Amino acid sequence: MAVENKELSVVDFLKSMMSETAAEFLASQMRCFKVKAKGRRWTHKEKVIALSIYKQSPKCYRFLRSMVVLPCSRALKTILSTLPFTTDIDNQAFSIISHHLNQAEACYRMCLLMFDDMSLKPHLDYRSKSDFIVGFEIMAIWYAIVFMVHGLLQKWKQPIAVYFSSSPTNSEILVAHMKEVLWQHQKAGLCVTGIVCDMGTNNVKTLKTLGSTTENPCIQSEGQEIITLFDPPHRLKSTRNLLQRYEIKLQMDTGSLQFAGTAS
Repeated sequence: MAVENKELSVVDFLKSMMSETAAEFLASQMRCFKVKAKGRRWTHKEKVIALSIYKQSPKCYRFLRSMVVLPCSRALKTILSTLPFTTDIDNQAFSIISHHLNQAEACYRMCLLMFDDMSLKPHLDYRSKSDFIVGFEIMAIWYAIVFMVHGLLQKWKQPIAVYFSSSPTNSEILVAHMKEVLWQHQKAGLCVTGIVCDMGTNNVKTLKTLGSTTENPCIQSEGQEIITLFDPPHRLKSTRNLLQRYEIKLQMDTGSLQFAGTAS
C-alpha cells in the first residue's frame, strides 16, 4: 500500500511539472522497467499513448521499444480490433472531430474531403468478442468506396465513411454519397474547402454532375463554394499513359547552330 501511495505521489508530482501524457508515460516506465515482458500490465490510457506513436510510424515504434518499455504491437492491434466498424457514415468519428475542434478558430475547421475506390479480396474473419464470423454475404462484395477528411491547416486525417459494392461505384450512387457526406460535415461544423479524387471515369462524371467544369472547377454545397481537384500524382500518371498510348507529331523548323571553333 505504501508503494502504491508513493507511486501515486510521484505521478502527481510529474503532472505538476509536465503534460499529463508525458507524466503517464514516465510513470509507466518506472512501473514496468524491471518487470519481465510477460508480467507487464498496461492501463488503457498507456495503450492509447503507445498506439498514437505506433500509428505515426511502426518503424519508429519498433526502434523506441529497443530503448524504452512499450506494449507489443499485437496488444495495440487488439485494441483496434475491439473498435466497432460498420458501413455508411461513421457518426462517432464526426462527434470526436467536432468535440476536438469545438473551441478552435474557424480557420482550423477548414479541411479537404478525399474519396477513392479500392478493390477487396474474399476473406472470412472470426470476431471472438461477439462470437461471429464476418464475410458471408448474399451478394459478392469486391469494392469499397472510402471517404476521408484531412485538416487543411492542421495535420490530422480521419476516415469518415465507407460503402461496399459488387462493382465500381457508378456516378449516380457517388453523387448521393457525396451529398450525404458533405451535409454531415456541415452539421459537425467543418468547412470543406476542396474535394480530391483520382481521374477515374466515375469520379470525373460525379464531379461534372455536381456542377464542376474545366472552366470553373467548383461545386456548390449549402451555399458554400468547394474547389474540386484531381490527385496530382494520378494526373502525372495519366499524362504518361497518354504519351505512351498515342503518337505526338510536332512540326518544327530545322536549322543549324554554329559556334566558334566547332563544325556546324
